[in-house]
Order: sequence, then C-alpha cells, then structure tokens
Amino acid sequence: MPHRTRPLHKDSYPVHVTLHAREGLPSFRQQRVHAMLVRILERQKKRKYARDFQVVEYSVPVTRARARVASSRSGPPTRAPAP
Repeated sequence: MPHRTRPLHKDSYPVHVTLHAREGLPSFRQQRVHAMLVRILERQKKRKYARDFQVVEYSVPVTRARARVASSRSGPPTRAPAP
C-alpha cells in the first residue's frame, strides 16, 4: 500500500510509531525479546542523536511494539539514523 504524503512535522508534537512482528517470530512479550527491546530503547538515550530524537513512552503488546517519539527539530519526518 503506498504511503500518503505526510504533513510537515512540528517539533512540539510527538509521533506514534508501531513496529510489527513478522508472522512466525516469537512474541514481543517473551522475556528475552522484551528485554532486548527495552535495552535498545534505553541505549537510544546515549546515542549521538539523543538530543534530536527521543522515545517519550512505549508499550510492547504481543505482536508489535508501540512508541511515541519526539524530535527537537521541525521538518519532514525522516528515518532515525542508523546506530
């Protein structure tokens, strides 16, 4: 499904992000998988872009991970930089 053009992002509004698990992968709620996701989110705070991009809050249901992320810069939404 093609994505529609996104409106200009304002830095005062967090963005909702959802990551979906592929079929056949373990539940995100499994202890090891959940711990890995939490470690990744916690490490984000120490990355060089941490001031520009931060996870405000997150939840980890069974087949997806949801997060609200905020950026300190305005402009079109972009992908987070690779670690």
